[in-house]
Amino acid sequence: MEIRTKAVVFYEEGIRSAREIGETYNISERTVRRWAQSHRQDKVNGLRPKKTGPKRSLRATSPSLEQRIIRLKEKYPAWGARRIKRGEILTDLMRYNEAIASFEHSISIKPENAKALNGKGVALFYKGNNTLALEVFDQAIITNPEFIKPWNNGAFVFMKQEKYAKAAKAYQEALYYANRQTDPQGIGDFLFETVF
Repeated sequence: MEIRTKAVVFYEEGIRSAREIGETYNISERTVRRWAQSHRQDKVNGLRPKKTGPKRSLRATSPSLEQRIIRLKEKYPAWGARRIKRGEILTDLMRYNEAIASFEHSISIKPENAKALNGKGVALFYKGNNTLALEVFDQAIITNPEFIKPWNNGAFVFMKQEKYAKAAKAYQEALYYANRQTDPQGIGDFLFETVF
């Protein structure tokens, strides 16, 4: 900053030309004139170096996605980055078509991925396609009958459709498998948690 100050003072006072200052400090004449103009516009901060990079990273995580990740990390501190799946976040952001595509990509890699099937079912439910959501929950159950969440989510859809007998049966299956597990994924609150 000292060189900038000297260069601008010499230039503004007419003590030296921009060319002479440039030769003395090994900078271009254009730089000397730019510094002087910046100083005229802002006497206090005009000579401070300016950032030349982009104002915002093009690959930066959106603020809403960042907040979602933070909330999930606060709720589930043991979860790592792999646990916070892209599809779940997209569902939470109500970007259902993108979420479904993300889950379908996971399923194409590993067709027996019950968690991805369950996530796809949740996104389909929120998108309003209850029939297809129930089919996907059934696929998740066939893939892994002991995975409680598709039973629970299927029961929730049946409740919304006022098919109470089917909902009760699905909840009963969820409880059956939950009681068989040594760590039943939070048995106390799983009946009220319908997403993922």
